[in-house]
Amino acid sequence: MTDVTEPERALPARTFGWWDMWVAPDDDPRSDGGYVGELATLVGYLGDQRLTFEMKCADLDAEDMARRSVPPSDLSLLGLLRHLAGVEQAWFRRVMAGQ
Repeated sequence: MTDVTEPERALPARTFGWWDMWVAPDDDPRSDGGYVGELATLVGYLGDQRLTFEMKCADLDAEDMARRSVPPSDLSLLGLLRHLAGVEQAWFRRVMAGQ
């Protein structure tokens, strides 16, 4: 029999530290970085960012995607997706293609 004090008995059982996150670290499909070279870094970073957004929206239907956020933002997830796509497109045109 262990010697446990009364306050220790009142503490809740410990749970996995990432219980409120999308995925446990061991189950996370995104990379851990470690890219070698500029192209690998760009492709890997964009892939991870896109996958993060996809994971956050995975269980949402069209209505959920179109629902406005809480104030002060009036942007929906669909609007955010459009914004991110536009930023990527502009960046690739301006920086990569020199247009």
